[in-house]
Amino acid sequence: MWREVLARLDVLCDLQHSDPRHPTGRLARLSRKRTRPDAWLFDGHHGPLPVSEPQVIQLHEAPWNEPESMATLEPEFLHNIVEPSRRAAAVASAIVCPSESSRRQIIEDCHVDPAIVFAAYHGVNHQIFHPGVTGGAQVAARHGADPGRPYILTVASIHPRKNLLALREAFYQLTDDFPHQLVIVGGPSYGRTDAEEQYAAVVSDNPEAPGRQTVVPFGISDQDMAALMCEAAAFCLPSLSEGFGLPAAEAMACGAPTVLADRAALKEVGQDAAVMVEPDAASIAQGLRSLLVDPLVAKKVGFACTTRAQAFSWDSCARTWFAALEAGVAAGARAT
Repeated sequence: MWREVLARLDVLCDLQHSDPRHPTGRLARLSRKRTRPDAWLFDGHHGPLPVSEPQVIQLHEAPWNEPESMATLEPEFLHNIVEPSRRAAAVASAIVCPSESSRRQIIEDCHVDPAIVFAAYHGVNHQIFHPGVTGGAQVAARHGADPGRPYILTVASIHPRKNLLALREAFYQLTDDFPHQLVIVGGPSYGRTDAEEQYAAVVSDNPEAPGRQTVVPFGISDQDMAALMCEAAAFCLPSLSEGFGLPAAEAMACGAPTVLADRAALKEVGQDAAVMVEPDAASIAQGLRSLLVDPLVAKKVGFACTTRAQAFSWDSCARTWFAALEAGVAAGARAT
């Protein structure tokens, strides 16, 4: 996300990397003729910077008051992110986030003026993620999948918040009626003390349907990812909470018939295009079944998803970030 946005912002203003404590930190000059920074732009989840210029921060989300999401987060993680995020928000002249869901969370949790919080949907690289990319079955087969079976696809880190155990259970409810396999593109979430146990629970084979699940490790090329998405019989992201859900947007752009949990930002990404379900195994299975049982329904949903995904543009995202920078600089000027 930062790479895509900063490349476009650098056309609109002068950005320079500066603070080593913030890998994403940039000082911004709105005019290239300026010698001093107009503002600092950085990831606010690390806390504020000790600078006098306006601070414009990016916060991905703030789901700290949502019991369903909180139950999946460890105390050490919360200690390292909640208070630093709140302290950065308290001094920020402007805040940018990836969805209206995140915007509401930040306003409520950080008690900031709604006028300074800007929602900018993440974009999709439509030159890569579009219908018609072939070779997905071959990509999955290189990692052990059966190239002769259709597949359901998910892309997510293996973390309880991604709810992949519910997806596994939903999938195994379908295996008696459908020939599909489950392909998971993912990897351990190393921010957790039980990362290896979580990973093992998700990737272990089910003896009642052996050989019907394959894990493709993170790190494959965008082209291979697009191929997997284009050839999927269905894509599913059943997360309990998301700040945006970029894999879902990319899968939708590829025309994959998509099933999403009716939670947080996923509701905005899917809108009326994707099949929206409760994040429990029975509801996920029902949503997937509606696509697998009727190719015409799947085709209709895939087309609607492609149309919806056209709204996700990195250029549009960067323009909103620039508007946040301008607003932050103006607020800083008024404060002085």
